[in-house]
Amino acid sequence: MGRFVLLRALIAVPLVLAVSAITFLLTHIVPGDPARVLAGLNASEEAVQRIREQAGLDQPLLTQFGLYLERLVRGDLGDSLTNAQPVLVNLVDALPATIELTVASLVVALALGIPLGVLAATRRGGVFDHLGRVLSLAGVAVPVFWVGIVLVVVFYAQLGWLPSEGQGGGIDRITGFASLDAILRGDGAGFLDVLHHLVLPATTLALPTLARIMRTTRASMLEALAEPYVATARAKGVPEFRVVYVHALRNAMMPVVTVTGLAFGYLLGGSVLVEKIFKWPGVGRYAYDAITVLDYNSVMGVTLVATVAFLVVNLLVDVLHAALDPKVRLS
Repeated sequence: MGRFVLLRALIAVPLVLAVSAITFLLTHIVPGDPARVLAGLNASEEAVQRIREQAGLDQPLLTQFGLYLERLVRGDLGDSLTNAQPVLVNLVDALPATIELTVASLVVALALGIPLGVLAATRRGGVFDHLGRVLSLAGVAVPVFWVGIVLVVVFYAQLGWLPSEGQGGGIDRITGFASLDAILRGDGAGFLDVLHHLVLPATTLALPTLARIMRTTRASMLEALAEPYVATARAKGVPEFRVVYVHALRNAMMPVVTVTGLAFGYLLGGSVLVEKIFKWPGVGRYAYDAITVLDYNSVMGVTLVATVAFLVVNLLVDVLHAALDPKVRLS
């Protein structure tokens, strides 16, 4: 196990460097001048040049990338061009909110996607199966920002049932995770307020992932239910519930675990628009604001964090594969 983790870590290093280089190149070839954006349209050329020199934007591109890698080795992601704060500090402040939203979305997707997929498989060809396939296709095809806007219009503007922005839970920050902070403070009302604020953004972000998990579960369950051991269990008089949810579902979970791991990366990326729509104070909203003003350091920092998070999650998925299937050899 240790050798496997070490090997994956060594492989991750050049991958992270490659992603950093590509992101650096793309952010710098995009038309626009961040110094001009920060200085304002009416700023003098001297003021713009001063900002450009302070941010190191007047140096050759290769020199800028070399300095970035040098800082990166020291754990320094540079300073944000918008608030002059270290990017690492900004990300540490914003990351808990994004993790909280991502986990909540994943819980919703798994809690609904797996049971719905199982029901569709056990009722193959029925009304529920056809309806489930239509809904799963719609969940993948419909843009997430459109879903978010519709939910805001219906549940906030029209019905007034749910809040449309913010994280809730009060202002006392302990860990940065609003729900956990409310629990640590013993604030039951604050905890419920956080859950209240989570419903719309978590549901919006979860729908595409829910659809993928449902489709994968259905397909995997159909294969599992056709296996000889299922027929044997039924012939022995094993209750149908146990046949489906113990024997078949356990063996059908491998593809679902893989999709879930990949979905985590999607949720991190998809949170950009969702966090902006619901004014959620996470990394996605931070990335959106950084992109609009060409804040190179912040964009690079967000990309790096997302890449590392995706690699870690995929490593955990491989380990979980081994736990579910003893035939998987990590070596």
